[in-house]
Amino acid sequence: WSSDVCSSDLSVYHKPVPACNFAQTATQAALALAQRGQCRVDQISSITIQVPSAGAQYPGCDFLGPFDHVLQAKMSIQYNVVAALMCAGVSEANFDLLEDPKLHALLAKTRLEIDDDMTRVYPGSQGGGVEVVLRDGRRIDKRLVDVVNASPREVFERFSSATRAVVGPTHAEQIERLIDGLEHLDDAGQLAAILAAEA
Repeated sequence: WSSDVCSSDLSVYHKPVPACNFAQTATQAALALAQRGQCRVDQISSITIQVPSAGAQYPGCDFLGPFDHVLQAKMSIQYNVVAALMCAGVSEANFDLLEDPKLHALLAKTRLEIDDDMTRVYPGSQGGGVEVVLRDGRRIDKRLVDVVNASPREVFERFSSATRAVVGPTHAEQIERLIDGLEHLDDAGQLAAILAAEA
């Protein structure tokens, strides 16, 4: 799982999206649109993304590709928004689309805008919004005033899914049990040993 630490108050939050901090809120907005079922990607005419200036100006965040490696996609706000619309989900599987022609066709219809209201309240709040215009002229949009932290359950489910994809369900369950009971283990090296065996 992934978390960011804010140096001013040492608070920690778990990222809901496996991507850059500045891609979080807009991607959550895109996911909400995709899950409404009103946003068929083959009917999209344009996508506008609103973020605070800090997000738009952070190196790598305002990037439409091409994507030579996953890290570029994880940094790109546009990539994460479009992938969320296409997949109606946010997971590591979203980064299997680096060369997908449908993704690149949608990226060509996407623009990133600095939102003055979001900029004014940042960093106290990290807003993000997405507006989609469909071919029939309808507009659908979602705006969030702040990022929504991933719940402990969501963190576990993402970790579990990623672990099972790499080591299979049996070893994943062993790893999860060891992590859940780590504070009670006499020898934390048990976890290191099973991870080393799977490396």
